[in-house]
Amino acid sequence: MKGMAWHGLHWAHSVAWISLRPSKPKTRVRILVRPLLTVIFEGRHLGTRDIYKANNSNAMREIAYTWKNRLQSIILTALIVISSFAAIAQSDLLNNDTETFDTGARSGETITVAFNRTHVSDGGAITALISLSNLVTTQSYSIEWQICLGNQSGLFCSVSGSYVNSSGGSNILAEGSMVVPSGVPTHIANHNFNANLSYYNNAIDNRSYSVIYQLTTSGIPVDDTRQSFLQVDNSHGYWSTEGGTTSEPLVHGGLIHANSTTIDLNFKYSTILQIEGTISRAEISVKDSVNNDVFTDSQWINYTSTCTNSNGFCSMSFERNNVEITGGTGLTAGTYTVTIDIINENSGYMHATWNETITVLGPGIVDNSTIALVTTGDSAL
Repeated sequence: MKGMAWHGLHWAHSVAWISLRPSKPKTRVRILVRPLLTVIFEGRHLGTRDIYKANNSNAMREIAYTWKNRLQSIILTALIVISSFAAIAQSDLLNNDTETFDTGARSGETITVAFNRTHVSDGGAITALISLSNLVTTQSYSIEWQICLGNQSGLFCSVSGSYVNSSGGSNILAEGSMVVPSGVPTHIANHNFNANLSYYNNAIDNRSYSVIYQLTTSGIPVDDTRQSFLQVDNSHGYWSTEGGTTSEPLVHGGLIHANSTTIDLNFKYSTILQIEGTISRAEISVKDSVNNDVFTDSQWINYTSTCTNSNGFCSMSFERNNVEITGGTGLTAGTYTVTIDIINENSGYMHATWNETITVLGPGIVDNSTIALVTTGDSAL
C-alpha cells in the first residue's frame, strides 16, 4: 500500500427499478440508494472519521474495518427493503389473480342448454345441445354436469340421480365432466344421456328431474344453467270421476238410450305428473259399429307455471263434466263405442284409456203399420 495513491472510492446515488410482474408492469419498486461510502485519501474524510495518512498501517486497518461494517449494514438494509416490497408485490399479484376469475370483470362467458325433448317414457334418451360463447381463448374450460331428482332450480341438488341397471339397482351416479377445446371463443357440444334413472318413491312416484350444467375454468365456476325433464310414464295415475281410486267415467242415463236424444258424460283422471311446459290432452271419440267417427272432442291443459314444491313434485287432474257426445242431435239406432284417452302431448305417451259400448234404440212404430199378435201355441206373446 505504501507509495500507492488512492485518489478516491465513491459510491454514487443509484436508482433501481424492479418489476415484480413482467406481464403486467404496473407493480414496480423504486429503490433509492443514497451515497453509502466515500473514501478519499489525500487529507479527506471517511464518514465522520478523518484519515490523514493513507500509508499508515493502522489507518489502513481502520479503513478495512470501517468498510466491512458499512458494507454489512448496506447489504442488510437492502435486503429488508427488497423483502418488504416483494411482500407488497406478491399481495398485489394474488389480488390481481383473484380478479381474473371474477365473472363481473371477465368477458362474460355464457353457457346455454336446450333439450331435444323434455318429456320421455320408458327410460328414453335425451340429447342436450350445449352452447358456449364469449370464451377467453387463453383460458382452459370444462363443463361439469349432474342430474338431480325433482324439478328444482338454482345449484342445490337435494338428491343426486343414479342410473338404474338391468337388475333394478341404482349405484352409478348420473354426473360427469366434459373438456372444452382450448383457444376457441365459442363452442357447441352434444350431451347424450339415458333417462332410466332412480326416482323419489314416496306416496306418489316423482319422475321429474333437473340437470345442472356449470362452465368452469381452473376449477372456478363462471356460468351455469339448469334444465328439467319428466319421465311421463307414471303408474300412479287413476280415474277418479266420482271420487276414490277406481271411479271410471260416467255416462248419464246408463248405457241404453233412445234415438235422437242427447247423451252426456263426466270423467276425471288424477295424478298426472308435470313440469313447466307439460301439455296434457283428453281425447273423446264416439264410433259406430263399423268404426266410423260420429263424434270427436279434444281438450288441452298447458302447464306454464314453475313447480315450487320443495322436492320438485307437481301433478294435475284432468276433469270434464256434462260433455255432450252426440253433437247435439242425438244418435240413430245402433251400437256405439265411446272412448276417452288421456295423453301427454309432449311425447305422445298415453296415460290412460277408457271405453264403453252404448246402445241406441229405434223409434218403434211411427206410421200406420200393424202388428199381428199370436195368442195361442208356443209362439204366443
